[in-house]
Amino acid sequence: MKKVFGLLLLVVTISLAHAGGEVNDFDKICQVYTDAYQQESFKKLSAGERASYINQKIKETVQPGEALDTLQVIAQVDPKEKYKLLKQAAEISTGKQWDCPAIKNADLSY
Repeated sequence: MKKVFGLLLLVVTISLAHAGGEVNDFDKICQVYTDAYQQESFKKLSAGERASYINQKIKETVQPGEALDTLQVIAQVDPKEKYKLLKQAAEISTGKQWDCPAIKNADLSY
C-alpha cells in the first residue's frame, strides 16, 4: 500500500509540474461514470463488461496525463482504497475539494 501511495504521489507531483489551464480530467472521468451508471443497459453488464466500457469511454474522453496515470496506479490497489486514492489525487492536482458520487458508489472490484 505504501508503494502504491508513493507512486501515486510521484505521478501527481510530476503532473503538477506540467499543469496549466487545462480542463480538469478528473471531472471528465467522473462524468464518464455518471453517464454510464444512468444507463439501464450498463447496469445489466457483468463487472468485466462494465470495466471495459468505462475504460473505453475514459480513453475516448481523457487525454493522456495525470488523471490516466493515476487510474493506472490505483488499478492495482484494494478496491476499497481506489476511490479514496483517486479523490486524494484529484484534490492535490486541482487544489480544490473533489468528489464523485458515481465513482464512490461504483463497483471498483475490477
